[in-house]
Amino acid sequence: MDELRRARRDRTHAAPAYALEAGVWSFELCASDDGGYGATYTTLERGTFHRHHETDVIVYLLSGSVRVTSEDGALDLVLAPGEAVYLPRGTQATWVVIDAAHQVVVSRVVALHAAAS
Repeated sequence: MDELRRARRDRTHAAPAYALEAGVWSFELCASDDGGYGATYTTLERGTFHRHHETDVIVYLLSGSVRVTSEDGALDLVLAPGEAVYLPRGTQATWVVIDAAHQVVVSRVVALHAAAS
């Protein structure tokens, strides 16, 4: 955790942290030159959040505990630190944050995804 904080502090071009919704804070770690891929660092307070993933995402949990359940019932798992999950574009999911969490999210931009299909 300290390395991520230091890395963000030392970046002269660091994007500011922003709230995705109450209890969810995020900031950009990096992005590809063409804007097709990006990585964000996100903190989640305890609570329940509903997300519609408009891009393909891979979520890697650094700390905490989170239950992810897709609306269609195809996914229902509890993520622990060091675990990851892939959520394809269009996934609608409920996130129940059991213990406050920190995660890295890698996403693929929709426009490039559609062009590659």
